Amino acid sequence: MPLNADNEMILSAENLSRTFASSERKGFFSKKRVFALKNVSLQIAPGEKIGLIGRSGSGKSTLIRCLAKLIEPDDGKIYFKGQEISTMSPGQFRPMRKQLQVIFQNNYSALNPGMRIRDMLRETARFGGFVENIETLLKAQMNKVSLSETLLNRFPRELSGGECRRIGVAMVDLIGPELLLADEPVTALDYINKWEMLSLFRKLNTEKGTALLFATHDLEAMIDFVGRVVVLFGGHLVEDLPIELLWEARHPHTVELVRYHGFLKDKFTETVLLSYNSENKESSLDSAAGGCIFARQCQRFRVMDFPSVCIEKQPELIKSGERHWVACHFGDKVIE
Repeated sequence: MPLNADNEMILSAENLSRTFASSERKGFFSKKRVFALKNVSLQIAPGEKIGLIGRSGSGKSTLIRCLAKLIEPDDGKIYFKGQEISTMSPGQFRPMRKQLQVIFQNNYSALNPGMRIRDMLRETARFGGFVENIETLLKAQMNKVSLSETLLNRFPRELSGGECRRIGVAMVDLIGPELLLADEPVTALDYINKWEMLSLFRKLNTEKGTALLFATHDLEAMIDFVGRVVVLFGGHLVEDLPIELLWEARHPHTVELVRYHGFLKDKFTETVLLSYNSENKESSLDSAAGGCIFARQCQRFRVMDFPSVCIEKQPELIKSGERHWVACHFGDKVIE
């Protein structure tokens, strides 16, 4: 959504873009650059819980890493608690790192392989400001994340993926950050572990007021947890809406994602995904690179007989309703 001029947001990102070199060559010496993110703007309020959804390759992980200053954007600005951090060096940002933490899908890579779990938690506790009764605190943390105290003596390589993620949550809880960026934190977990992890995040939010940006492709895990949904496709932010309006999504890609998980009302699905005249107009899509990023896969584009505006112009994020923004030339059309 468009950025406010005030400093009430804990994090604001403005027009973030990030490219990577592809295997395709642009010339004899240089490789073609492809956008992983393009002009993405986002705001997160204190204590807010946001679901970041999209297919694999949509840009979710790249956005998380840019916001966490693990990689630098090619363009755009990031503000954390009113201060621009996108231009800060690692040394300048270090004092703020405590308040902005990250959990990854493969949290093993975030743990020190040469340290026992006890030593890592002890070090984290000190970083979080704890100085007394550390051993008692560590045991309490293990209990809080439903892990045996015996794991304190183990190395990360001796833990399962789910156990490593729980250790990551225990470490974040000791620090008590103001913002947590979670990249696919419940992916590949079984049903019980998934909902226990979500419970831990919920406690972190309610007990410590931690805001959360939760990147996932698992809508079932997200739907009863977040208050707002941000949708990415091809590195573009295509829709931003409250969770209660997810069934009234206006962007065809959001509709596609929700339909895939079986959450849509029948009449919604039938209206958006009408069968269309199969006259061969695929050649019209050849110029879509300068237009809507989703046009090549859009059912609405076909149903509406291939509007030229979709091919010629990239849609801007426009207000579709209260706290609802959509990047679609026909996003203001009510689907009945």
